[in-house]
Amino acid sequence: KGPLPAVNEAQWIQYQLDVSSTVQEVIANSKVVRMKKIYAPIHYLVCDAGGGCSTFEFDQDKVIIADASRIPTLTNSEYKAALNNLGRFEGFGGREKIPLGSYNSLDRFVILNAQLATLKSKPTLAEGVAYGFDMLKAVRGRGLTQWNMVHDLRNGVSHFRRIFNERVTRVTRLDQFDFSCKTAAKIVDLETEDDFADYDSALNRATVELSGHALGMEQALIDAVAKYPETTICTE
Repeated sequence: KGPLPAVNEAQWIQYQLDVSSTVQEVIANSKVVRMKKIYAPIHYLVCDAGGGCSTFEFDQDKVIIADASRIPTLTNSEYKAALNNLGRFEGFGGREKIPLGSYNSLDRFVILNAQLATLKSKPTLAEGVAYGFDMLKAVRGRGLTQWNMVHDLRNGVSHFRRIFNERVTRVTRLDQFDFSCKTAAKIVDLETEDDFADYDSALNRATVELSGHALGMEQALIDAVAKYPETTICTE
């Protein structure tokens, strides 16, 4: 039996969004397609509108899945290591002080969970969104973090802020889109206040070129990424 079909880091996300509607479906579909790294080590926290959450981490061709419903947090560290470290701190079984202000990955995991513990049990929607942005601000890396997003999973609404202009929040509702193959794919330039528009290959190319050169990507890879949308087809 040969290896499963492989997709890259971003394709794995898109595949799961296309074929899964719950965490359990993501778990099942992760056994159909594997993730093959082409740029950087990565892992995912997946949650659904029903409150289920799991982490997905990758070791060669294997996917390591952990239930994260009780502690739905993920930073740059392996989830198991972050959980073990959390037990050293006040409020989580240990005696150490919460490391406020640290940008260390394990510390950021602690900070986020300490803040989650102070969130009142039934916040209003506006309170929950504001608290989410405050949490993200508390673990922001200077010169590294470029934007933050808070997702309202039950209502299918995303709130987006760019770090250099936090006064403006872009709100996107899933119900504003027609996901059938009858309509054009949509694209948005997050550096502007423009709304979603029909996909434009020139804008996509310019965005990929800008990001790719900033990340030190080889031109061949930049070209492949820029051309990728034209290689896909819509199926229903």
